[in-house]
Amino acid sequence: MSDEIFDKMSAQMKPSDELLARLDAALAAESADAASAAAPSDVVSGESPLQAASGSTRPAVSRPTGAPKRKRRVWLPIASGVSALAVVVAGSFMIGPMLQQGAMESSAPQENAPAATQFPMDSTEAVATSAPPEVEPVASPTITASGPYAEVLGKIANMPSMSEYLNPAYSSAREQANTAPMPASAPEVATDTGVLEAGSYTGYTGTNTQVVGIDEGDIVKTDGKAIYVASGKQIKIVDPVGAATQVVATINTTDLLADADPAAGLISSQVLEMMVDDGKLIVFVTEYQPRTVEVGSENTTYVPYDATQTKAVIYDVSTPASPKYLASLGQSGAYSTTRLSEGVLYVVTSYSIDDPASIDPEDPSTFVPLTSDDDRKKLTPIGPDRISICPGEEIPVYTVATAIDVNSQKRLGEASVLGSPNNVYMSDANLYIASYRYHDVYTGVDTATQKEVDWDSLPKLGFKVENGTQLVRIRLNGGDLQVAAQGLVAGSLVDQFAMDEYDGYLRVATTIGGATGDSSNFTWKSQPALFVLDGDLKTVGSIEKLVSDESIQSVRFNGAVGYVVTFQQVDPLFAINLGNPKDPKVMDKLKVPGYSTYMHPWTDGKLLGLGYNADTNGNVSGMKLSMYDAANPYDLRELQTEKVKFDDSEALQDHRAVFVDPESGIVAFPAYSWSYTETTTNMSAVYLVYKYDDEAGFTQLGSFELPVANLSYVSTRAFRIESSFYVANRVEVDVFDYESLAEQHTVKLD
Repeated sequence: MSDEIFDKMSAQMKPSDELLARLDAALAAESADAASAAAPSDVVSGESPLQAASGSTRPAVSRPTGAPKRKRRVWLPIASGVSALAVVVAGSFMIGPMLQQGAMESSAPQENAPAATQFPMDSTEAVATSAPPEVEPVASPTITASGPYAEVLGKIANMPSMSEYLNPAYSSAREQANTAPMPASAPEVATDTGVLEAGSYTGYTGTNTQVVGIDEGDIVKTDGKAIYVASGKQIKIVDPVGAATQVVATINTTDLLADADPAAGLISSQVLEMMVDDGKLIVFVTEYQPRTVEVGSENTTYVPYDATQTKAVIYDVSTPASPKYLASLGQSGAYSTTRLSEGVLYVVTSYSIDDPASIDPEDPSTFVPLTSDDDRKKLTPIGPDRISICPGEEIPVYTVATAIDVNSQKRLGEASVLGSPNNVYMSDANLYIASYRYHDVYTGVDTATQKEVDWDSLPKLGFKVENGTQLVRIRLNGGDLQVAAQGLVAGSLVDQFAMDEYDGYLRVATTIGGATGDSSNFTWKSQPALFVLDGDLKTVGSIEKLVSDESIQSVRFNGAVGYVVTFQQVDPLFAINLGNPKDPKVMDKLKVPGYSTYMHPWTDGKLLGLGYNADTNGNVSGMKLSMYDAANPYDLRELQTEKVKFDDSEALQDHRAVFVDPESGIVAFPAYSWSYTETTTNMSAVYLVYKYDDEAGFTQLGSFELPVANLSYVSTRAFRIESSFYVANRVEVDVFDYESLAEQHTVKLD
């Protein structure tokens, strides 16, 4: 990170003097109360994140004897769903989530920095400037679990808080976790018979999504009538009329906290993503609240902010130039993802409990997710019959899913799982949550929490399996969400495309990791596999070994056929027959240099691949486009490959950044390269447009310069609307003629 970027982040994240004064006063009052208490244990009062927002209070919670007292203002940047904040500790250490480049433009708790859409346990990194101080683990309170939430409360009570989990002393202080049984699942076979086809042009192109007919939230959206661009805390509404394209309205989200208690210190993120449907624009933002933690250095100068709730804010945009606010519906946690199908919006968030001492057994709002409907004071805990426990979760993180009728702006249902949403996939009938599990194959000693996972049910592969994926199926029921089944497969998923439902079965492609030998002499193993599960998420068919010592790079299912790309030195593309779910079989395997990270069905049985170029030794150099003949999946052939002389692309990690129009033969995406001198680093960014036809192969039609911000790319999307091609990001919208790519107009947004 450059000094310039770091200085900007520091300035953005430093709390106001007013906020620090309020926090100092609160801590001083708390210390005074503790000092004057005659009882052997201290009494601490506090608020859950959403209670603080509403101004409501909860009963005091007793801290057990021997628990460390809070001595002064101390801050630790550990994520609650998402707590993205760099913390500077003089002469000590810094811990902060390191944002993926792909998330740089879409999210953040800070006023002007992007909010992460990645999960903190995947992206938090500790940087030591000197030896870290000795840190005592925070003792969890003794909590008696009773009442309707007894099962989930009992599970959480013996989990480490996220703060403890990231604490170096955690491993020696971890308590054994109670075993929570998997909820019973009613058998159900849901059918999704939609085969992904290239599609037909209908006047405009929308977001590139995984499933036809199921939309996904994004930073730029269009309904053909307008283009909606997330730009910081604003949404720019653009009238797309070719050379006369212009901004006709701006929505400012800074007033969404107008009804909040100022003492809570809440701030709102930038606009994370959006949806548009039937004249309604849905905008997603996350609210953050400052947090103190009882461990860390005395010299911390910045305050971490935890995600308290994510809001779906709905506007009437039937007249794009005159948007009107309609409603705001909130739910606990940081934004994860959204889907939209047949007028129903599905919102998924990740909500964690950072401080077990804040739990009041008599107040469910202190340990279960909440929902809010427009009025911030109406905070409703999700009912115990709508919460399930995912075995093997080490930290108290919930996946929260809600369904909203867009036209009526009413919540239809909610469901929650005590487990992390590492990957999310939705079919026409079900929402699937994938939560990763690991255990120690080197020592062979599992914790009590790890023992909850049914590792013995996994295939016997000749080596000790290290990783698994706990799957949860949530039945949609038109919005009346219900957890219907849970299951386990060996390995981990590369992304959401590794899951697909077809004819009542879920197909899952994973990379299984593990080792042979013991801690003194072991050999690492990596093995791609594919599993087919029924409605109860029980494995009915599998290919336990596609190839040895490789990992999956991309997956695409198309009806009864699955395509899997693995890589070590060359790119084997597998075509798998899934017509008989109980007996999947590899039909063909094609080896070519490099590998695709994204695949897309083309016309006439072809398959498009976008990924990295590599030599036969596996050395990656730049990018490549590939076109495969998959009309006969028993005889795969690479028809054409095109080297793309750029280093990387957002499209290689985010399918929504790819523009694909198979009928016109067009594929387009942003691309980036870096150059270096002894004293400088430079970055160039362009938007590339290619055309494919069977005779000429790939031909580059255009290359348009894109903005760069602090040596990072600016997330960019493209759409066709009638005869014009729109390339849009938070900085500008560029307009081109779709046939000739002649530039028509540029609209500046910032």
